[in-house]
Amino acid sequence: MIDPAAVTAVELAAILGLSETHVGNLVRNGTLKPAGTKPGSRAQVFVLADAVAAFVQYKVDDKRATRHAPVLDMEASLLEERHRKLKIANDLAEGLTMLTADVATATDALAHAFRLHLEGQPGRMANELAGISEPALVKERLQDENRRILADIARHLAAMAEAKPDPQPAADEPEAKPDPQPGRRGRPRKGKVG
Repeated sequence: MIDPAAVTAVELAAILGLSETHVGNLVRNGTLKPAGTKPGSRAQVFVLADAVAAFVQYKVDDKRATRHAPVLDMEASLLEERHRKLKIANDLAEGLTMLTADVATATDALAHAFRLHLEGQPGRMANELAGISEPALVKERLQDENRRILADIARHLAAMAEAKPDPQPAADEPEAKPDPQPGRRGRPRKGKVG
């Protein structure tokens, strides 16, 4: 089976900034190795990451044998940068990586959900625990509530991993209200309004 990230010789030539003839020459001299042929066609296909890496190595080796090293260094650097950007784009498209801003948003959402659970725990449990006189039973009930909180947080994490909206709160959990002043923490400063 051909890798879904495979490209034809024409596409590879465009990515590398070469002519199709040059790509053909690199195949004939063994620098580039085709991964197979396009289904229903004789067109050769290449795994993009392997082809770019092989071409960069070819340029590095070729640089040692020529007096045009500065130009080849720049070409190799450009190709490495193209390869890096293509890998990042492919990883993003395949869901293998996330943007830093998305990670920060997900982490904030998780921390907010966790904080809501912890802040609500005393209110949810005060009456129930007040009627229990045995410390072992109080401990067991608190551990059960902590397990429920952790399970709910795990549901939030699973929903984030699947890029779905946060799951609905449990039936006994109060709905989270949006923070009226996001980003603000602590007491307001004296003399400041809002």
